[in-house]
Amino acid sequence: MPAERVTKEAKEKPVAKTSSVTDDGLDRLKSVLEQNRKSKQQSETGEKPSLPPPVSLGPSGAIVDALLNTAPEHMLELTDFSRNQVMLVPQVVVTDDMWDYVEQVLSYRDDKSHYFATSKRKYPEVPNLSRRYVYVLAQTSRSRDGKLKKALEDMALAELETKSMDDGMGGVGGHDFED
Repeated sequence: MPAERVTKEAKEKPVAKTSSVTDDGLDRLKSVLEQNRKSKQQSETGEKPSLPPPVSLGPSGAIVDALLNTAPEHMLELTDFSRNQVMLVPQVVVTDDMWDYVEQVLSYRDDKSHYFATSKRKYPEVPNLSRRYVYVLAQTSRSRDGKLKKALEDMALAELETKSMDDGMGGVGGHDFED
């Protein structure tokens, strides 16, 4: 019997060692999972991180920027032109471009080194008048009778109204007229 007991104990001890190692690994795993669960609960109950500031002004900001931009190209798009002006403005712009080209040619012929120093070009470039004419005609056509400006203003007001409704203010004035 003592021999049976020794072999029986010898057999149980390695099993006990592997089970204690396994139990130790399970305990570590359980503790890690418990810590993860607790941290998730704390993060869920705590305040959510604030959103970063927007990169752009959004649709209404872009519309307002388009309305306030004073570049000559944008001024043509936002000016209230009549039907006759829409046809005449591109012609005036093309004529002005031709006069600028004539002045550049005269300056070039007068003193080539001075022309190069002031304009950073070797010689005057011929303007593409047909492309310029079509471009200015399209700009002025968009602004005929102030249609583009009116459309941009309407879009900006609609965006502001939508944003205030989403914020719970109930419209631009902040009043909710529901009874």
